[in-house]
Amino acid sequence: MPSTRPRSKSPTSSGRRTTTNSSPRPETRLGRPSRTRSRFPSSTTSDLWSSPDRKGSKINISQVIACVGQQNVEGKRIPFGFRQRTLPHFIKNDYGPESRGFVENSYLAGLTPSEFFFHAMGGREGLIDTAVKTAETGYIQRRLIKAMESVMVNYDGTVRNSIGQMVQLRYGEDGLDGMWVENQNMPTMKPSNALFIRDFKLDLRKDAQALLHGRNRPDAAGRFGGDACG
Repeated sequence: MPSTRPRSKSPTSSGRRTTTNSSPRPETRLGRPSRTRSRFPSSTTSDLWSSPDRKGSKINISQVIACVGQQNVEGKRIPFGFRQRTLPHFIKNDYGPESRGFVENSYLAGLTPSEFFFHAMGGREGLIDTAVKTAETGYIQRRLIKAMESVMVNYDGTVRNSIGQMVQLRYGEDGLDGMWVENQNMPTMKPSNALFIRDFKLDLRKDAQALLHGRNRPDAAGRFGGDACG
């Protein structure tokens, strides 16, 4: 049963939220996630669904076997909503971690009714944000596509719409087509003059005969990246 002992009011709600979000992290009972993961053999199912190429994370393992942690709504701890209390299960003006959304149990051990309610609050907020943001961003993208469907690059290099209004003086500020831009390695830019001369200078008096007759000199292979003849 939740505690009925009254709690003193926290000096700042943000300070208490920071404490519950950072200090009692799910991994504190079994160490950091790396330590938690090291307790299991590499062939376990938890290792499979928390590997880098999958959606799971080390925090998910900690929440399953350690504790779920602090639940937040709109970036804050669970607010009061039932006459100075979060749920009817708690007394009024209870600012303790349990009454403000901290879930000390793990998924493996099971959540208490109040912890389940708090966990559902955070989960519902995530679902709402996903649905709302998907619709908003999709509509913004559609409006941008319709507004810019007549924009084109003219022969003078400027970017204009169908009525001649200028959008850019030069496409992409550099006039380059991004589809044809490639990264090129330029090994001659970084070395100093001495290193450049050592690696790329060709003395025909010494190296010409070796290159012409196909004899691979020991120093030529290193200086020409192993592409010398022979």
